[in-house]
Amino acid sequence: MNTTTVVLVTLVMATALVAQTTKVEFEKDPVGSVPAGWTARQTGSGHAIWTIERDDSAPSKSNVLKQLVVDDRTWEGLID
Repeated sequence: MNTTTVVLVTLVMATALVAQTTKVEFEKDPVGSVPAGWTARQTGSGHAIWTIERDDSAPSKSNVLKQLVVDDRTWEGLID
């Protein structure tokens, strides 16, 4: 293989990896709960609430993941 071919193959493979996405849907999760199999965590003080909520204006069906932050000085995240 010459250098041009190696570079081209590498670029095609890298593009394929970057183009992969994961679609997460919350339609089966009950409104008011954390998504099944997920754990709500945070660092620092304050209080964050993560819940599934109904939003009929959402581009993908109706259930969305909502975060309510009582103290905006902390970092919050979900781990799936």
